[in-house]
Order: sequence, then C-alpha cells, then structure tokens
Amino acid sequence: MQKKKLFINSYIFLAGASVLFMLLFAYNTSPLFEYIGVDSGMYLVMGKAMAQGKTLYSDLFDHKGPIIFIINMIPQLFIDETLGVWLIELILIMTSAIIIYKIAARHVDNSLSLIVPLIYIWVTVTLFNGGNYTEEYSNFFSVISLYIFDKWLRNKTVTMQMSYIFGLCFTFVFFMRPNNVALIISIIVFIGIDMIKNNPQKIRSTLIFGFLGIITVTLPIIIYHLYTGTLYDMFYATVLHNIKYCQVGAEHFRLLPNGNSPQLLCFFIALGIHIVGMCTCYSSNNIKLGNFILFSSTVIAFAILIGKRPYMYYWTLLAPLTAYCFIFIIKYGIKRKKRYQSAIALTLVVILMGINSFGATEVTEKKNYITEYKHNVHKMYNRIPDDEKDDCFAYNIPAMFIYEVDLYTPCKYFTMQTWMAKINPDIANVCTDYVKNNHPEWVLSYFDFKIDNSNPELTHIINTNYTQVYHNDSGYLYQKVNYLQ
Repeated sequence: MQKKKLFINSYIFLAGASVLFMLLFAYNTSPLFEYIGVDSGMYLVMGKAMAQGKTLYSDLFDHKGPIIFIINMIPQLFIDETLGVWLIELILIMTSAIIIYKIAARHVDNSLSLIVPLIYIWVTVTLFNGGNYTEEYSNFFSVISLYIFDKWLRNKTVTMQMSYIFGLCFTFVFFMRPNNVALIISIIVFIGIDMIKNNPQKIRSTLIFGFLGIITVTLPIIIYHLYTGTLYDMFYATVLHNIKYCQVGAEHFRLLPNGNSPQLLCFFIALGIHIVGMCTCYSSNNIKLGNFILFSSTVIAFAILIGKRPYMYYWTLLAPLTAYCFIFIIKYGIKRKKRYQSAIALTLVVILMGINSFGATEVTEKKNYITEYKHNVHKMYNRIPDDEKDDCFAYNIPAMFIYEVDLYTPCKYFTMQTWMAKINPDIANVCTDYVKNNHPEWVLSYFDFKIDNSNPELTHIINTNYTQVYHNDSGYLYQKVNYLQ
C-alpha cells in the first residue's frame, strides 16, 4: 500500500512538473503565449486546413510526413487556436515522464528515481525550440520503445506484442520524419543481433509481428493518399525531400552554431551523461548495456548530423537516451557506493536547472515580440477589403501571419516559398505561374520586391503590374494596377 501511494504521489508530482515546464517552454502553443513559431506554425496551418476539409499535399503542401499534420489536425477539429495541440503535447510529455519514471523505479528503489524523468523533461524543453516539432513527438514513441527494450534487457525475451509495438513506433516516427527513428532503429538492430546469436528460432515470428505493426500504420496512409491522388507527393515530402535537404544543408554546414549557448551547453551535458553512463556500465561489468549506449549514441549523433544543420531542436532526440543513461549512473553509484558518480549526476542536474532559468528570458522576449507582430499583421491585413481577401497571394509570408488571420491560401505552396525553392526549384515556377495566370488582386510579401530578387521572373511581374500600398514589420502589401500580359 505504501509503495502504491509513493507511485501515485510521484505521478502527481511529474504531472505538475510537466504542466509547469510546458506552460513556460512550449511557447509555440502554450496558452500563456501567442507565438506559434516558424515550423510549428506551418504544421498548425496545415492541421487547421485539414480540419477545414482541405486535402493534404494537394491544397496545401509542406515537406514533412503526414503524421505531424494529423497530430496538428485532430485537436483543431474540437478546439480553436493552439490550446488543443498544446494539450496533446502536454499529455505526451507527461506520459513519457511517467514511463521513464517506471523504468527508473525498476532499477533505483528510492526517491532518486524521480530525478530521471525530470532530467528528461528539462533536456527536452531546453532543446525543443518552443515545441510542436517532429522531434518532440518522435520522442514519445522512442520512450515507449526504450521501455520495451529495458524489459527485454531484464527478461531476454521478445514477445509478439513487443514486436508489434516496435513496428508501430517505428512507422509513426518514420511518417513524421525518417531521421528521427535513430533510437528506435538502434533498439531494433541491437535486439536483432542478440537474437541472431542467442535465439535465432524466434526471428521469423518477431519479424512477422513487427511487420504487422508497420502495416497497421502504413496501409491507411497509402489508401488515403491513393484516394486523393497524392501518394507520390506524400512519398516526396516524407523521404525524397530529406535527401535534397541534406544536400543543400551541406553547403553551409556548421557543427557549432552561433548563439544559443545555453542550449548548446545542454547538448554537451547530454552527451556527457551518455559517456558517464557508458563508462559506469563498463566499470560495473554491464557490458551489454554499455555497448547499447555506445551504439545508440553513435546512431543518434549520425542521424542528427546527417541533416547538415545544427538546429537545436534536432538535439531533442538525445533526451530519452540521456534519461536512460542517468538511471544507471544513479543505480551503480548507489550500489558501489561511489559518491563521485552521484556528485556528477547532481551537478549536471543543477546546471540543467540553471540553463532553463536563463532560457526563460528568451520566452519573455518572444511574448513581447508576438504582441507587436500581431498588431502589425492585423493592421496590414485590414487594408484588404473583406470581399477581396480570398483574392490574395502570400509570398514568403510567415505561417504566423496566415494562422492569425486565417488567410486563404490559393496556391498549395503557402509560405517560405523562396527557401523551399532552393530544395525544389519547381516551387518557384509554380508560384510564378500562379501569379502570371490568375493575376490576384493583392499580393502579400515578407520581402520588398524592389530589393528582393530571389525569383527574378516573379519580381519583374510584381514590379510591372503591382504597386506597393503599405508595409510594416509584418511585410509588404501590393495591389494590382494592370492586368498581367
């Protein structure tokens, strides 16, 4: 009874911590803020459009797999604005924290096991750039896979149910962003190699049920996109774009970004915990676990760096393994009475707390920025007559603008067109042809067409046939003065 009460109290504590951290740091969707972010804003716009009946990849297009858009769509069917998406994020990170606590409680039978899920939450919210990114949602399925792995590590048995769940988790993450499957792939490969050596007779049934898990997610996605005629677009957005994205990223790759020093410090602390955890396992004769930490850390690092861009939210993918490593730092530190290991663990926790406290200033800055930005957005958009608002083409306008005013997007490439055209030049042609053939009454642009020449043909059309009627910090507004020739 006393143990059950301890677990319940721990769950309540973790739920409260999750709410607090997500209110403060998931600022892309948090009810305390109105800032929806760049990539997060695109997912919110896509989800809102789908909730309004538009077809994915046909009416609106973004270069990610369909799962991230479905996650953003479902809550917007029932709750306006971003609150519903934030609640989904909260539930997932809360559940992840509880799962990690249950893993820790298997190994550390005292209150120190509560430190581990807090480490997970802290590392996650420090790195995830305001939340509602594929890496954040991918971590939920990675944590589930890690829970099953830890169970396998104790029992050395892979059940049909475990294989099926691995298949589900892998496919959900793959159809968000393939790069994010690193930890799940590491677990599957590690268990697979062990089975080949020690239990080859079970490989066939394990593969069958894993494949059933993959089919459970994949089949409905394929059927939907076959029905809507967007199967290739889905495949391109999910897989091919990532390949092209890496090629473009290689042109300006930097391992260490300028600025973001608190998040960068957190990244190296996370890697430090991996190294300490690995060495602790080796020194405690837990060779198999040490090998797993080494293998999975290498695979995750490769998956992060293969994108050729040092974005902080990529490094969120480290958080589940970081928490798992921390469990064994604590476990073997207590078991072998090595106080220095506990001291290292405590020091790292204190540093992470300090990083988050320092990072809170950025949250305040975003709150101040978005208030002024939204004022400018409405001031700009209100200059378009109500009966002409659907005859407006947005070019490079941030998703925050589109989401705030519920701007109609007649061209499926609805934002960041110049950036996406670097990866797919056809996008520039589609946008140019739309303006050339439909000559919309109004054009909104984030950049001044008199200066910006990223799309020379479109720039010429706008400067020849449109006149700039207004601009502020949210962009530039152009009105048609001549019919296009």
